[in-house]
Amino acid sequence: MGVRVPPFAPRKIGVSLEVQVQKEQKSPVEYELKVSVPAEVMTSRIETALNELAGKVQLPGFRAGHIPRRVLIQRFGQQVTQEAIQETLQEAYRDALTESKTEPVSPGEMNDVQYKQGDPLTFTVKVEVIPEFTLPVLSEISVELFHPSVEEEDLLQSLDNLRESHAVLTPSDEPVTRDCVIQVDLQELDPSGFPIVGRVQKDLEVDLDRGVLGEDFAAKVIGLSEGDTAVVEFPARSAEKEPKTSRYQVTVHHVRRKELPPLNDDFARTVNSKMERLDDLKGDLKKYLEARAAHEARERMFHSVVDELLRKVDFIVPPRMLDDYLDRMIEDAHRRQKRQSDPKEIEHFKEEHRASAIWNLRWYLLRKKIIAERQLEVTDDDYAAEVEKLARVDNRSVAEFKKRLTEQQEEHIREDLLERKVLAVIDSEVQTIPRPVSLAEFEGRTPSGIISA
Repeated sequence: MGVRVPPFAPRKIGVSLEVQVQKEQKSPVEYELKVSVPAEVMTSRIETALNELAGKVQLPGFRAGHIPRRVLIQRFGQQVTQEAIQETLQEAYRDALTESKTEPVSPGEMNDVQYKQGDPLTFTVKVEVIPEFTLPVLSEISVELFHPSVEEEDLLQSLDNLRESHAVLTPSDEPVTRDCVIQVDLQELDPSGFPIVGRVQKDLEVDLDRGVLGEDFAAKVIGLSEGDTAVVEFPARSAEKEPKTSRYQVTVHHVRRKELPPLNDDFARTVNSKMERLDDLKGDLKKYLEARAAHEARERMFHSVVDELLRKVDFIVPPRMLDDYLDRMIEDAHRRQKRQSDPKEIEHFKEEHRASAIWNLRWYLLRKKIIAERQLEVTDDDYAAEVEKLARVDNRSVAEFKKRLTEQQEEHIREDLLERKVLAVIDSEVQTIPRPVSLAEFEGRTPSGIISA
């Protein structure tokens, strides 16, 4: 395994190293650069470093600045040479990319570094690049654009969800039913049925109507009373291919029954003080559902366009680019979970997310092609207008909002604006076929049959 170097090494102030580069294509996504730094450049750098060292170093028996050269070379020659090599490698890598007109998409892999006094410094570096492909003609692509319609039952379902969120919980001595919120302990059991020490979750609040823990759990606890226990099973998190289950003993501590508010004008005013009547709330809710569905429909349309574009172009994702992307996903997961995974879990994670990572990276590369061919860019005016809008939403002055932005956030804003420009190109050129559907069909659900009181 060679040394990994960044795609673009930091530029140092100074003249070019006048490197010599031989470029050889190894695959559609990889080139090998054979790089040579002139011997006189290396000799000059080492001499300069030794001269600087002579004026600063202090050795017993010698006055500062009067250490014999042979002593300097004997004591520090190897260290100075290695430091000069490392510094020069970074600059030479940068110059080699410029000289060979190579734009890497992932860290390069440096190998076979060779240097002897009086000879050139030589090395090879494998560099991954964007594969060559022709962008499909956008106007020849047609996809469906759903037009979801909001029906009365959709409104009733949403109103029932609002009633659920405003429900009053009343303690109950009766057995658990579907409309209950229960407080339970979950104690994990070993294969013999004994409790595993330290593997208990206490005082979990579970709304059975929401089905968060699944239907099997609900079936086990419905009918239980406070103090009762039951054994339930859940799918276990495992890197193994064969599915496994974990067994838990559930103990019911408290049972509360939900009392939903009546659906009337008073309820409408409770939800939104600006609403005078229930019909006002229903009208507002309908506009919200229509806007949300229309936004989701466009997102699906864009995703379908990307799927079709990727189907029409045949190129692979550079392997190291894919590995680095998956590694970053794992790092993000570790930060969120605040724990490290073992090697088996990491391998399972990579296999599980490889397909989506490839899709994302292929779209990233295709998107870069669209940006380059259409000469899309985010202007300073674009950025300023977006920052002004975001500041207004955040209820801050533009100056205060900009002061709070990190460099990463600024880059994210620019990336988001560029993405919108790409989507605008797609929107204006791709052919869309309108398809009216009900909201229930669009969301992949069947009519609930709920009748609100």
